[in-house]
This record gives sequence, structure tokens and C-alpha cells, in this order.
Amino acid sequence: MNIQNNKERNFVDLTYEEAVKKFSDTVTRLCVIRCGNTEDVKDCYQNVFLKLYISKVEFENYEHIKAWLIKVTVNECLDLHKQYWKKNVLLSDNNTMLEMFGLHVYGEESLDSTLETVLALPGKYRQVIYLYYYEEYKTHEIAQILSLKESTIKSQLARGRKVLKNKLGGYNNEEIFA
Repeated sequence: MNIQNNKERNFVDLTYEEAVKKFSDTVTRLCVIRCGNTEDVKDCYQNVFLKLYISKVEFENYEHIKAWLIKVTVNECLDLHKQYWKKNVLLSDNNTMLEMFGLHVYGEESLDSTLETVLALPGKYRQVIYLYYYEEYKTHEIAQILSLKESTIKSQLARGRKVLKNKLGGYNNEEIFA
């Protein structure tokens, strides 16, 4: 592998460093959603951007880079959880993940509490709701990213919304689901 070529390579019209800065929050948030503790988030984040650095993919636009990074992040988190020691060792994390990474969506308290509620959902609902509402992907795009059927994504969104609605206080928060 020729590292020099990767250093000079542009990602659409971004350098590698600019691409990391531009997509860092997206990758971090997905890692937070998928991983169980801060150390796993850091490992996955690092591995995702290492894969970007060594990739030979010719990106067409920013959305292509973002979709590729989301797919790699989901797969990296899945691979991490498949490791033998992860199944047999429980790590605790006393800090909330959002505080650890300083992630505050839009800087509004009500949205932060909503995101915390989303993070508390079961994994299959958490990831589709995050990708749909926070990353603004359509159901067919989420299906492609997660390698699932679009009908599965729609079902998980519907069930996730129902769980989220109950956790957020039922019918008083109808505007969240508009």
C-alpha cells in the first residue's frame, strides 16, 4: 500500500483531515448508539476513519461519503460485538456517552432529553430512529445502509416510535412524531 497516495487523495473536494472533521459527529453518534461503553466508541471511531484513510473508494459526493461511513460504522460496531471477550466481559461506564463526547444536538435541552431517550431504546429501534430523524435518511436508504428490507425498517420505525412515544409521555408529545 502506498501511504503517500492516500495522503494526497481528496475525498470529493475535501482532504482526509477535512473529511474527518466534517463527518466526525455523525460517526461518533452512531458509535454511541451502537456501542455499550466509551472505550468501544473510541475503538470503533478510530477503526472507521482508519478504513476511510486506506480505502480505495472513489466518492461521488458528500452523501456518498456519509453513507459509506455510516455503513462502515454499523459494520465495525457489529464486528466489535462479535468478539469473544465482548460476550464474556461486562464493562461498566458511569459517564453518559453524550457528556463524554460533548454531543448536544442543536444545543436545546428538550432535544437533548429526546436524544437520551432515543439512546435508551432497544438497539434495532435506536439505530433506525436515529438514522431517520437525526441523519434524515429515507427508509429505503436506511434499508440499504443496514442491509435490511425496507419493510423491516418501516416496522422497526413504527415500533420504535410507539416505544419512544410511551417513554416521552404519550400523546402530549404529538409534535415529535409529525
